[in-house]
Amino acid sequence: MAHNMTIEAYVSNRGSFFPRTFTNILKSLDIIPPSGLKLLCTEHQKSRSDIYFSIYNEMLRSFRGRGFQPGQQLYEFGVGPGLLASRFEDSGLIVVGTDIKDSREVGFSNLAIVRGCLPFASGSIELISATSVFHHIPLEEHGDCLTELKIILKPDGVILIQEDERGRNAEEQLAIRAFDRLVSGPEANSHRRKCEWVDFFQSNGLTIKSMREICHKIGPLRLNKIFFALTFQPS
Repeated sequence: MAHNMTIEAYVSNRGSFFPRTFTNILKSLDIIPPSGLKLLCTEHQKSRSDIYFSIYNEMLRSFRGRGFQPGQQLYEFGVGPGLLASRFEDSGLIVVGTDIKDSREVGFSNLAIVRGCLPFASGSIELISATSVFHHIPLEEHGDCLTELKIILKPDGVILIQEDERGRNAEEQLAIRAFDRLVSGPEANSHRRKCEWVDFFQSNGLTIKSMREICHKIGPLRLNKIFFALTFQPS
């Protein structure tokens, strides 16, 4: 079920940053968050999933002439809490997902815990979502992960990626990394500038078919979330 939040409302709510941050601080201190705070966090995350789904859908439509179609298979690389995977399922997509650990907060069930090579045949997946995943992976492993995704992608398939942009200066980068440690854990440190993400994808043989940005402003700080729709044509 959609949670009908506009992009403007999502941005004004800081993209669920505050409830997620407070919830994770309490968890890190072994304090059970109050039920009201957990509910607020979940509702914001559901709204964020709706916004991300809508952005991806519009990006697909912009160059394919059609968005998501019921019955299409989508692979979710890094399921996390499972809210976006569930949103994909609600639209009629057939969703399979992997992660290195089970941290689901909702009832998405088609999850495999995988480290290393992905359990799919070459050229078998039409749509891949890697949403807020790469900045959790060491920079030196980004190329290998992207190679795995390219191997399983169909020749006419699309990879959908959302990533945060590295800060505009050293102070902003330190602040963004500190916030990410609170929200996502100490491993969330592999950010790039937009131009660096673009160079990384293009140097690995991917074509950027569509790109979208959302800017969050928190006081003097700015956090850009960048969305990419990418294709790959094997040589």
